[in-house]
Amino acid sequence: YTVKISIVDRKGYSAEKTYEYTIKKDLGSYMSGLYKEVLGRHPDHKGLIDNTNEVCLKKHTIKQMVRTFYDCKKNDTSISNEAYVRSLYRAILGRDYDQGGYDSYVRALNNRTRTRSQLVDEFLASNEFNNTVVKNFNLKY
Repeated sequence: YTVKISIVDRKGYSAEKTYEYTIKKDLGSYMSGLYKEVLGRHPDHKGLIDNTNEVCLKKHTIKQMVRTFYDCKKNDTSISNEAYVRSLYRAILGRDYDQGGYDSYVRALNNRTRTRSQLVDEFLASNEFNNTVVKNFNLKY
């Protein structure tokens, strides 16, 4: 992709910068899924490119990027614990939940033995995340 950014200030002065980079299709799809599953919306084009580029250029790890998305929703009480756990499976692991794990995580949230933030950390630290997402995208840090 080649992106040309033009900035014009209030006095009419402008500056342009052209960026060239390659985005792996799967990483772009994964990032798009974060927007849909965590933020509940389709990604804006610039945000998707910028966030994917941050990961490709190793300015942020994929774990940091996922954490940033979830931090945007950490105080959103309109999301049920059940919906939150489903989003963890779909957004972080890229799959539907298994019933045993789902029940365990929902119960932990309902009983307040774990916070939502702790669950995000657990998913990001899981072997499944590291062996699928991190490894498949060749995101070595």
